[in-house]
Amino acid sequence: GVKSEPNVVPMIDIMLVLLIIFMIVTPVISSGFQAEMPMGKNIDARPDEPEDVVLGIDKEGTFYLDPGTGEIGVVPFDQLEDVLRQVFEYRTKDKILYFRADQSLEFSHVSYAIETARAAGVRVLAAVMDQKAQPTHEPNVVPMIDILLVLLIIFMMQVPLSRKAMDVQVPPDIRNRQQQPAGPSNNIVLDLKADGSYEINGTTVEYSMLDVHFHEIYDNRPAKILFVRSAGNRRYQEVVEAMDIARGAGVQVVGFTPPQSEGTD
Repeated sequence: GVKSEPNVVPMIDIMLVLLIIFMIVTPVISSGFQAEMPMGKNIDARPDEPEDVVLGIDKEGTFYLDPGTGEIGVVPFDQLEDVLRQVFEYRTKDKILYFRADQSLEFSHVSYAIETARAAGVRVLAAVMDQKAQPTHEPNVVPMIDILLVLLIIFMMQVPLSRKAMDVQVPPDIRNRQQQPAGPSNNIVLDLKADGSYEINGTTVEYSMLDVHFHEIYDNRPAKILFVRSAGNRRYQEVVEAMDIARGAGVQVVGFTPPQSEGTD
């Protein structure tokens, strides 16, 4: 007679197929916007809300916007300010713009987005980042099926995963800054120069010494405020790393300030 036998598939094969499916589906869910987020350690959990306004810039410099509807669309470069102004002009919930940008992007693109957002009424830019993993010094041998299970769970959770961000104050209107009288200032300004160097209030500081200098400045300073200014050719990840170091040294408020005009010191 005919012998009926159930078709038994090894669990590891099922896991592998599911993992491949989620790897294919996840980019589709992202609605075309693909970017590798900068990494940070001193960042805050900012759960996704349906009405959040999110601006993204991919590594090609293309702008993507979710105006708070959950739908992401491409925004032409020359229309960004008008589109953002329409979104924020009558927005009463908040004036926060969640910002996702590829870590390899030149900061000139980020700076343009910040200035455009300011002109459109944005007051806080929440820079979205990925959490930097803590280093481990011990080898860990894990069975392959456990690795596949973890990867599967990661891809299943990638879209609703808890968002991490660092709030950055948007600079005031340029016209207001020009009306302010020149004079001594107690502000602390970190400059990322075009040649790859770093300066704190005009004094060159090695990258490896930023944490030390920030602690010297802020440990006994009541106002934990830092202004960051970057040359357009610096990578977004470099700016984020510097801000992250400052946050780790006690800085509570970070603000972007536009680069100095040509011909000024």
